[in-house]
Amino acid sequence: MNFNQEEPCSHLEQTAEMLGMKLTSELDSCSVLEDIISGLIEIGDQGAINGARFMCGVYLGKIIREIVGGEWSIHDDSNQLCLKVNDSMIFPVSAVESFILNPNENSLTFFANAVINQQAPNK
Repeated sequence: MNFNQEEPCSHLEQTAEMLGMKLTSELDSCSVLEDIISGLIEIGDQGAINGARFMCGVYLGKIIREIVGGEWSIHDDSNQLCLKVNDSMIFPVSAVESFILNPNENSLTFFANAVINQQAPNK
């Protein structure tokens, strides 16, 4: 699949900068994604939350790709955007959805670390 992650990621980086935050493709940026989403939840702007769901999911995928590689794909069964890493399908947008629904139990940092630990080449 020829999905270009740069446009949504660039837009989200600009938005974060306007909020006084900095996003990078480092693992530490997972907490910034959580802060952005939490702020939108606090404001209660459902339209902004819906837009952030996809952009933050793509950015989470960008962070994972930077560390373990992978390619964007559309999952055959669910028709959802996913990240194919080795033989696994990873769903970062779904991870963001889970965080939106229950932020206390669905950390994006935990999700990214779990994927990275599972997919990283043996040392």
